[in-house]
Amino acid sequence: MVDVVVLAKAYENFMTNGDLEVVVDWIPGMPNIHLRDLPSFIRTTNLNDPMFQFCTVENPKALKFSAVIINTFEELEKLVLDAMRERICCPIYTIGPFASFSQFESKGRLNFAVLTPNQFNEFAWGLANSQRHFIWVIRDNLVIGKSATIEKVFVEATKERGLILSWCNQMKVLSHHAIGGFLTHNGWKSTIEGICNGVPMLCWPFFADQQINCRYVCKEWGIGMEINPDVKREDVEALVRELWKERRVKR
Repeated sequence: MVDVVVLAKAYENFMTNGDLEVVVDWIPGMPNIHLRDLPSFIRTTNLNDPMFQFCTVENPKALKFSAVIINTFEELEKLVLDAMRERICCPIYTIGPFASFSQFESKGRLNFAVLTPNQFNEFAWGLANSQRHFIWVIRDNLVIGKSATIEKVFVEATKERGLILSWCNQMKVLSHHAIGGFLTHNGWKSTIEGICNGVPMLCWPFFADQQINCRYVCKEWGIGMEINPDVKREDVEALVRELWKERRVKR
């Protein structure tokens, strides 16, 4: 029990003492990234983290594969792909983006991973205060510990410009000419769909690979802006307005 408490304290310090801003300059093909940009299961302080354990077991097996197939394309990640090819003996095939030729109905959703009630409320009022039209897909388990409940005053404030759904075909929505931006957690599937449809992104990464995807979207490819992890409605409002302004200028 003491070890768990110590580990929890170490993780809390690690997340708040500035260490996450340390530049990581030793990963081939990925210059100028910060510790905060690495996937959550890589920068974990918990050696028993399931995803960390999975990687330590499965990654060495990749060296014995006859080939590696990746849902990406050469122009998007050339530096990383070149670095991988220098270190992996088997061929690497980039056969993506799947989204550009997929014929099946996507089950993707225009939402995040999971939110606290406060985060949910801040996003809601950030969207409302931006005075922009929006589609928001809210699944049943979006909010931690309870079902997502929209305040009546929010519904009233956005009834002329907000569409709230429980599901949508994300690819079809993003391909519509009226879409000016995509508020996303930066899962790879959603990131690729945003890129394929030329839709700029507001990024709020949650876990797994989403942090590094966000880094590339915002810093390397210049097609998105990041929302502070400690989300505030004022920031959401400002970024939605900025994204829409930039979109209109480019059009």
